[in-house]
Amino acid sequence: MIFKTILQIIKRFFDVFCYLLAVIFVNYGAFSIYKPLVWFSLAFTCGLTGWLSEWIADQKNKGGGK
Repeated sequence: MIFKTILQIIKRFFDVFCYLLAVIFVNYGAFSIYKPLVWFSLAFTCGLTGWLSEWIADQKNKGGGK
């Protein structure tokens, strides 16, 4: 029973975890390639995160696209 509960929690946040991991690796890769590039990469990922959060909030307010 406890494993079922833990797996449900992991499934719930798995997409967010993968997104954060991808953002971290992309920004680190940009830093490794060319140090000033990391600022543009961070700006892009912050903008993308803001846009995605607004888009998701709008989708929830519309009732699932109905």
